Amino acid sequence: MGEHNTATILPIESWIKHVINSESPLTTLRCSTICQQFAAAPILAEGESVGMVVLARSLADVTRQAKEVSNSEIATLVTGSIEGNSIAQARQLDAWNGHLVALTHEELSLALLQRAATIVPVQRLIEEPLSLQHNGRNLELSAVYMGEDTTSSNAGYFLLISDITDQLKAINQDTRTLLVAGVIGWLAAELYC
Repeated sequence: MGEHNTATILPIESWIKHVINSESPLTTLRCSTICQQFAAAPILAEGESVGMVVLARSLADVTRQAKEVSNSEIATLVTGSIEGNSIAQARQLDAWNGHLVALTHEELSLALLQRAATIVPVQRLIEEPLSLQHNGRNLELSAVYMGEDTTSSNAGYFLLISDITDQLKAINQDTRTLLVAGVIGWLAAELYC
């Protein structure tokens, strides 16, 4: 007979009680050797809860799709301890008390996230992105809070690393153009007065 891994046991009974009693959906993040986001929603019939549906999605899939849509580098950070942690030491960010469980373009992203972790708390990235320079490029790091596991101290964040170099160049060029046009307009007005 196989052994049960306590990290993979889901608190379904507590989810059922919460969803049925509140008649509202519940979302939670569960991480053991992999991370999944669960959503539980009540099934209503004639105005009463008669059941519940639970959906699960791998955060690795979400990370890949987010990269395709945003054209940015994406990482998934889970704070707190993860049972059965098999994540490489390099992916542990002690300053954020977390582990990178998913990461795109690791050569660029890992070094940048390790540096950012020493500069700013991850919670502040939710409110205000951090601007960094790397290899002559202007990058912006922001975070989206995914929630926490209600039965443990884990919390999850999507980290988005966007290359904003071209946007900054365009803004600077537009500013110069407007400044030149303003000066020419002012000079023309002075000459005709």
